[in-house]
Amino acid sequence: NRMRYGVQRKVETQLCAGDGVAPNISGIFDAGNFTAHGYAAAALGATLPKLVLIRKIIGDLEVAGYAPSAIVMNPADWAQVEVDLLVATSNAVRVTYSAMGQPMLWGVPVVKSVGQTADVVSVGDFNSHGTIYNREGVVVAMSESDSDNFTRNLITLRAERRLALTSEVPAAIRSGDLTPV
Repeated sequence: NRMRYGVQRKVETQLCAGDGVAPNISGIFDAGNFTAHGYAAAALGATLPKLVLIRKIIGDLEVAGYAPSAIVMNPADWAQVEVDLLVATSNAVRVTYSAMGQPMLWGVPVVKSVGQTADVVSVGDFNSHGTIYNREGVVVAMSESDSDNFTRNLITLRAERRLALTSEVPAAIRSGDLTPV
């Protein structure tokens, strides 16, 4: 179970931040697979700028004809957004939660992913963006015929998963610094 979990966690990181250099896949946030949000700090104002940025990106996607299906953030960044909301003098923005406990902003689910780089936010219509081709699920194999394992009473374990990601519509995802300069 630990090996399966480790493979799935590595896949999550690769889907977000894989750079396309073998053996890595070209992840969603690899250059060319998304559109930069393009906002500078001056366009966000002084009050809750991270939330203003996220709302502007949602609006940009909707104007472009995409229905945002997720906001992807590093867990530490999401924790900071929640703290910012707790200490804000305005209650204009509230985090809501689905029946399953999924945090949501403006009706868009927030996905906390360790694969997402810290201080980067991504908002997108992930259903329109691309396709994950899953060639093989997680496979765990063991063997005692690796090198001298048999004579030394050892077993070698291998866990792998085979998949590919295509980014067919980079405009469906907007991403960039959560605290732009």
